[in-house]
Amino acid sequence: EKVAEHNGEDVMIYVLENQDMKLELSNYGGLVYKIWVPDREGNLENVALTMENVEDFLSKPNPFFGATAGRVANRIGGASFTLDGETYTLARNNGQNTLHGGLEGFNKKVWSGEIYELENEVGVKMVYVSPDGEEGFPGELTTTMYMGLTENNELRIRFEATTDKATIVNLTNHTYFNLGGIQRDVLDHLFTFHADAYTPVDDELIPTGEIKDVNGTAFDFRVPKLLGDQIKANGEGFDHNMIMKLEPSSEMEHFVTVLHPESG
Repeated sequence: EKVAEHNGEDVMIYVLENQDMKLELSNYGGLVYKIWVPDREGNLENVALTMENVEDFLSKPNPFFGATAGRVANRIGGASFTLDGETYTLARNNGQNTLHGGLEGFNKKVWSGEIYELENEVGVKMVYVSPDGEEGFPGELTTTMYMGLTENNELRIRFEATTDKATIVNLTNHTYFNLGGIQRDVLDHLFTFHADAYTPVDDELIPTGEIKDVNGTAFDFRVPKLLGDQIKANGEGFDHNMIMKLEPSSEMEHFVTVLHPESG
């Protein structure tokens, strides 16, 4: 369904459903708009932080709710990088640093969208072509994202990107979850992270380069921990990279489990 226009392009909302749950997506910003899932009583609740309407994303500031962040998610220290001997200067939109792709990242672009159907998955294939030099990055970058809902109640997100010259790319989806159905804070969520290490950051949240063992720290979630307890133990919460694998491997690994005991 078309809900708005942006720069002459149609902003759509897509609704995907299976027998248990419902997913709402938009091609504006490659957006996960709402995720409706049942609690233990079978009541459907949206568990993704979002705006009241998709149209609100066009005009109101928000902290990247549900957005696809690119070309480079997270921060680039000093708002510049060097590649093949050439230095590229980017916008400083987060202190001295570049955050989530710059002033107008992939979260503010209208992607092309088309529905796809696989044997046990229905979804939306979205494509965005970022011209050479956009936000200071080299190379034309074509990004294809598949966002699908499976019969097993999985939201699957897959990214592919191709470029015509050497560049840097680090894509992610930036959904904030509250498994309590946004009725309360998330301090009562039970977290398990199968991560042995994390990257400490400086006061601008740029990794220092150190890889630190989680042992004896508030970052040790290898057995389930209450998020509220760990935030208290860490003083100011978390905005860090957890390190999934210290050894490169082609194998997928289960990394994180989150449970909201009250709602199930």
